[in-house]
Amino acid sequence: MKKDNIWLSPEGKEIPFTTETILTINGEEEGLYQIQITQWPKSTSLEIIHSYDLNDDPLDPCIQKKIYQVGKFSHSEFKEKKEQLISNAETWIKRRLPHLY
Repeated sequence: MKKDNIWLSPEGKEIPFTTETILTINGEEEGLYQIQITQWPKSTSLEIIHSYDLNDDPLDPCIQKKIYQVGKFSHSEFKEKKEQLISNAETWIKRRLPHLY
């Protein structure tokens, strides 16, 4: 799913970007892992987002997110290496959740 966003720079400049989540793995107790592509005006980045609840009470969730930056690439470099980069990110998640595979 692609989503258009605006980031406000420290200088107050609005910078458009698009995010696309390409893989979501629910590790239940370990939380949710997502591989996300972010397209900026001058580059593309690949991140692994780990979301998990710090609170055991489902009626009062406290969601924590960690973002692991896989890398930042020129648009052409990312297009060229996209499949391998995504595969590497998926392997990283699988190593953290071996019981799901």
